[in-house]
Formats: sequence, structure tokens, C-alpha cells
Amino acid sequence: MDKGEEQLSALEVWHYKSSVRTKTLGRCQAYLGLRYAYIALDQEGHIDPRLDNAAARAWRSGLIASEDFLNLYESDIIISADGNRHAVVEVSITADRNDIERAKSRADVLSAVTDGTVTPVVITSRLNPAQSAQATSADVAAFVIPYPSVTFQE
Repeated sequence: MDKGEEQLSALEVWHYKSSVRTKTLGRCQAYLGLRYAYIALDQEGHIDPRLDNAAARAWRSGLIASEDFLNLYESDIIISADGNRHAVVEVSITADRNDIERAKSRADVLSAVTDGTVTPVVITSRLNPAQSAQATSADVAAFVIPYPSVTFQE
């Protein structure tokens, strides 16, 4: 892949991630039953102080390792809601095994941090049957949100 294709691909990924942000909140409320949900963390630079404080306390007390603490902050989106319920969301145009495993791993860390119920989620525009089966067997929710392909004409 040449430099121009890499930049276009990175722009496409960024655009997809930003376009699903608010859709993620709605789907977590509708399909996961998260009531009074809010975005606790996203990669646009938002982190709710309650999540930040809980993660820092867990790390300082040794409840989670440094790598886990840092990895949690790399989650694409974290949704929190009433009843100490949360969702850790990985967003990928085409979800693969790594996205599903990352969602599961980060959900385990957030569960340790909050002592709450955490659902791992993958949001993708395409989910092939193998990844769908993997997500199901790993108890990872998968939401398919189509991404329109862009074509350029000369």
C-alpha cells in the first residue's frame, strides 16, 4: 500500500469511527438495556471523571496492571449507565479476530475497575460468518452499522 492509499484508509477509518459514535449510544441503550447511558470515554478526547478516577484508583492499588490501565484508555468508546452497567466498544470497518479479543479483554479490565457488569461490543460495517461465530462464542455483542463506500469520479 502506498502512502496515499494509507492516508485515505486512515481517513476512512476515522470517518467511520466518528460516524458511529452517537449510533453506538442508541444501540447500547436499545439492545443491551443500558438505561440513562452516557459516553464515558471516546477517542475524540472525552473521558468522564468518574471513569478516570476509578481506573486510576484500580491501577494505583494494584488491582489492574499498568498495561491494562493504558489499554483501557485505548478503547474506542466506553458507555456507562445506571446500575453500574457498561459497554466497551471496539469499532472497525471490518471486524476481525483481534477486534473481538480486544473488546473482550478490555471489558474484563473495566469489570475489575468498576466491579460492575460490562458487555464487550464490536461495531463494524461488515461481519463475516467466522467473526460472527467468534463474537457469539466469546459473548461479544456485534452491531453492524453500514458504512457507505465512497467512489470518486474524474
